[in-house]
Amino acid sequence: MQSERHTISRAFYATFLLAAVIEGISLACLWLGWYMRPGSAIDYIWFGARYAPLIALGFMLGRVHQPYRTAFANTWPFVILWFIFGIATLRIGETPPGWDSEKLRLAQWGYVLASALFLPLAFGAAALGVRLSRHFHRVRQDDPNAA
Repeated sequence: MQSERHTISRAFYATFLLAAVIEGISLACLWLGWYMRPGSAIDYIWFGARYAPLIALGFMLGRVHQPYRTAFANTWPFVILWFIFGIATLRIGETPPGWDSEKLRLAQWGYVLASALFLPLAFGAAALGVRLSRHFHRVRQDDPNAA
């Protein structure tokens, strides 16, 4: 049981640190004025990179007792991190010419709605990691040449 808690803790901290670094890089790029053009290939890659730590978390938790429940419980801090960084991005980023405080307020509420709409994607990424872990370990057990 102690080993399992250690595994959960280590997996969470490693992946959460990775997610914080990814968000920090994104915020630094915005602050430096390096914008990604919406719809570009790098924009899609960056979007996917934000979910990679959750897939990794699910993969690392695939061998613990009740892996889906544990992965889902550990997904909430990531969602909160993304929400905080997203609101900070709206505050730091340049507002388009002609935007007043009302339009900025509407953009912030739009971000809140978008965050809620992307919740299934966050939990799905963690579940995908658990599923990949189970599949990988099953394949490794079936392989007679596995070390």
